[in-house]
Amino acid sequence: MWEWLTWVFKRSDNGQCLLFCYALWWIWFSRNQFIYERKITTGRTLVLNIQRYMVE
Repeated sequence: MWEWLTWVFKRSDNGQCLLFCYALWWIWFSRNQFIYERKITTGRTLVLNIQRYMVE
């Protein structure tokens, strides 16, 4: 896992790294909402949330 993450970050610029981190965080957050609250997040909603964070 560590090798994969360092590979991604070495080959990406700051904007791509930020997008990658936001995407990972939202996927994890959505997973937790599903497990603990039984709330389903669609892929479309996931993308919109990531885009919204990128604009901020």
